[in-house]
Amino acid sequence: MEKNKKSDQLFHRLRQKIATMENGTIFPSVRQLMTEYNVSQSTVSAAIGTLKELGLLETLSRQGMVVRKERIGKPHVIILQPDWNSQSIHLHAHYLVEAAEKAGFEPEVFRYDFRKDICNSLDKFVSDILILDSMPQDQYSPKQLLQIMNSPIPVIIRGDSLSIQNIYYVNCENGESGMLAANCLYQHGHRRMAHLLSEPHLAGVMRRASNFQLCAESSHCSVTLLDCKIRSGESSRNSIRHFAREIADGRYDITGVFVASDESAIHFLKDLKEFSVRVPEDLSVIGFGDIPDAEVYGLSTIATPVQKAAEVVMHIAQGILGRVPEFDNQVNLPPVIVERQSIQTITNRKGNGK
Repeated sequence: MEKNKKSDQLFHRLRQKIATMENGTIFPSVRQLMTEYNVSQSTVSAAIGTLKELGLLETLSRQGMVVRKERIGKPHVIILQPDWNSQSIHLHAHYLVEAAEKAGFEPEVFRYDFRKDICNSLDKFVSDILILDSMPQDQYSPKQLLQIMNSPIPVIIRGDSLSIQNIYYVNCENGESGMLAANCLYQHGHRRMAHLLSEPHLAGVMRRASNFQLCAESSHCSVTLLDCKIRSGESSRNSIRHFAREIADGRYDITGVFVASDESAIHFLKDLKEFSVRVPEDLSVIGFGDIPDAEVYGLSTIATPVQKAAEVVMHIAQGILGRVPEFDNQVNLPPVIVERQSIQTITNRKGNGK
């Protein structure tokens, strides 16, 4: 639940204060809080009321308010996701919710405007744990890192690796996917490859593209970049169709294509079929993400372990809340190649190179 009032701002500050106090400690009185934070009695009373509802404060007849950190009900987890209409994001949410419920949490998915910086609003949420999933920008500014580290609610990042003290993360794609795709095509005899860059030029996307090219070229393969040149929130659908038509017209001398996402790859497969390009006989295709439709279309893909990542995220959340004595708070999970019908081994094809 998102809060905006002045009493809610005080609530977050008091919650931070409670986090540093021992269970059973005497909490400052309403009047003391009014003086300390220069706010009205109604503002303090509203903030105190919310803290009592969460079971963090209790009023005793002779002692006044005391800190109570025993939890009432299930701990609450909010999964923050940009409002893209993406199968991958919905799949992430599904696995995170499933893992949260299995771990004994009460999950909530909050979709925010991808054009806004959600890090500016971390202190406006009421929850036990926040999970930043599929951030629109996958490079964090110093300001954002400070906002994450100073958040009154612990934040876990799912989707990027930030080897910084006091940052919790689970990452299942560090650019290795590009190398896996290039190696897969190479092992199937392809020496003339292309990368269909159908996603915005975010850091993770560009790492995959760079590693794909580096790995392919180190094996003496040629690489053609088919760049849709889109920005966050834009569709690459028309550009994908344009490249499929050009491939059908024989403009590019390629035998295998690595596509930046499964959703784009499936559109690509449909367009190639319409333009009479046979997959995999004329062109092999690899996607990224292993969404459910990838298997339906026989698409070979790079699979990131999103279900396992969701389980690890919740294990970290349990550790933060004290339910696990020792836990890894920075975890990297490697991707794997899933080969289906969209790749063909080619041998002795004219002009295929070494």
